[in-house]
Amino acid sequence: MENYNVKEDEGTIKQTIAVLKEQRQKASDVQDELNALDRELTEHEQRREGTATFRYEAYSSEITLLNELRAALVASGKGLVRDSDDSVERDIQSLKDALKVEEDSRDELDLIPTLSAQQQRRGRSTAAKCAAQVEEILSLRKVQIAKQVNLAPVVPTEGGGAAAGTTCTYAELIAKVLPSSPIRVASPTRPGGGGALLRSALATFSLEGPVFLHPVLDGGSLDTMRSRNISHGDLLKESTFYELVGDTRPAWVTLLGKRTRLSDGMPADILFGASTSIPSFRPVAWPGNCIPELLTRSARRHAGFNAEVKSVSSAHVWNELVTYVTLSTVDALFRCSSDARYYANPPVGYGVVSFPHCGYIMAVEWIGKLFVTPYSQPFFIGSNEHKAAVAGLPDVDFNEFIDVHMENIEWHRLSNRSVCWTGASTVLMAENDKHVANQFVKLMTCESFDHLFEPAGFLRRLYKTYKMYGTVWDAEAVGEVPRALLRARLWCGVFAVAVTMDFIDGVEATEKQLQASTSNDEKGARAIATAVVWLARRGLIYYDLREPNILVDSDGCWRLIDYDDMVVVDPGSVNTVADMEKVLETEQQRQRLTGVVAAFKRFPKLVQLIDEAFQSQ
Repeated sequence: MENYNVKEDEGTIKQTIAVLKEQRQKASDVQDELNALDRELTEHEQRREGTATFRYEAYSSEITLLNELRAALVASGKGLVRDSDDSVERDIQSLKDALKVEEDSRDELDLIPTLSAQQQRRGRSTAAKCAAQVEEILSLRKVQIAKQVNLAPVVPTEGGGAAAGTTCTYAELIAKVLPSSPIRVASPTRPGGGGALLRSALATFSLEGPVFLHPVLDGGSLDTMRSRNISHGDLLKESTFYELVGDTRPAWVTLLGKRTRLSDGMPADILFGASTSIPSFRPVAWPGNCIPELLTRSARRHAGFNAEVKSVSSAHVWNELVTYVTLSTVDALFRCSSDARYYANPPVGYGVVSFPHCGYIMAVEWIGKLFVTPYSQPFFIGSNEHKAAVAGLPDVDFNEFIDVHMENIEWHRLSNRSVCWTGASTVLMAENDKHVANQFVKLMTCESFDHLFEPAGFLRRLYKTYKMYGTVWDAEAVGEVPRALLRARLWCGVFAVAVTMDFIDGVEATEKQLQASTSNDEKGARAIATAVVWLARRGLIYYDLREPNILVDSDGCWRLIDYDDMVVVDPGSVNTVADMEKVLETEQQRQRLTGVVAAFKRFPKLVQLIDEAFQSQ
């Protein structure tokens, strides 16, 4: 999700660059005017040229540094790092104000054709001051870049009350939630170990609106909260929670966070009496010693929250929060080792999201990435509804797994760190000392989905696709599945998913073969068309008909070997090529992808054979 502070700060930098470019253009116009003169410049013109050249170079240098700052800002994913009193930006503005005075004086002198001795001394002094001030401005810009590139880790203040002492800015909140120093975990998809960075969010929340994990305030604040007479209906209103936070936060907490849309439409200034100088902001209570953790009751294998996060409701703040929480879920849900372990069914844990006095149970599931979804309806803590929700939690068994021994896998020469696939058959260890032998393995890390608009959503769709694919296989009698299809299974691991299927010894189809211009090639293409139609009738639309996804085995049979990009629809709803194209057009728009329809229609003869297969089946 997009970080609001980054977007806002980037916009400010772009505006500053635009102003500087305007000023630089004025200096350039003077240079062009003087360069057009086909004669030696007068002393007066030389002075004007010197001023224009100086300014052109100064503006260009600052523009270059601001572009570097903008790049560092976007790369860091955090708002501009500022001192508590924003001293660097304030100093830059003071220098620019002083520079404006000196430049006005210089412009005044440049209007005079012939300078007196006193005016010449004044001109030299003014030029020196301008040069010094520009140098200081550029130095401070470099300081800003250094701070953004080398983000200093911020450690939350221990304790509350007077121990917290100072106020906290929104940027400091983000620094507390997501430490700026790199967090690394062992990567299950990189031979020889390596590290996977946890700097960007690894989850998508389906929750909307504010979420309050059960508050642990000082005694006075907790008594104030308990003494309030709040009806059940009011307690479930978003504005009520905002008011509770504003009224009960400790006196030493002064924190501002971006306000999201309120469900009842009340503006922040009505709810909190916010200062007019800080529009659309609201107070958030975040004691310095509150660090979110996700702990596990190992006896039941249920993950449970033991968190002290207060009133953080902005979507992008949750995005960062989950990254921090993810660190403890790895140990909670997986037994990590030097070997990668993949689960046949995504591990699931449960936790309670608590409001003051009420809450609901949520499910935490791994499908390559972390997902959180509501599990129960809201309930009062300790009520019969609460007890019923807890009693309804199923015991989750996720012991069916495979161990991928990286050193025993022969990787394809084109494999990279995002998507790796085997170039030879692979023996995998399964539970109970069984072997999954003679398998083709494809590993996909989270990095391979970074180009998509909603990478986490894609992983969940991938899980749904392979689950549906397994279902249609199991529903068929032996020998009824088209030979061009292979049984495939998706396994869910830490920050990665793996696909296994029977290994086929063959070669990748060529572009010429897919044009089906010979009888042998047409026979192979018909087998692919039959498989595509068989899938479509059962609710799976296969469209990625490219050379790497079609294998020609040693017997000359054509096989489909990649099922990642199928679209799941209602079985029986697609009965023609036109129906398929309509589904793919919708999918292309929904996923904000390009080339979905083009990939399907790339080989006209193959599409024709699919159309014929629809009519014959």
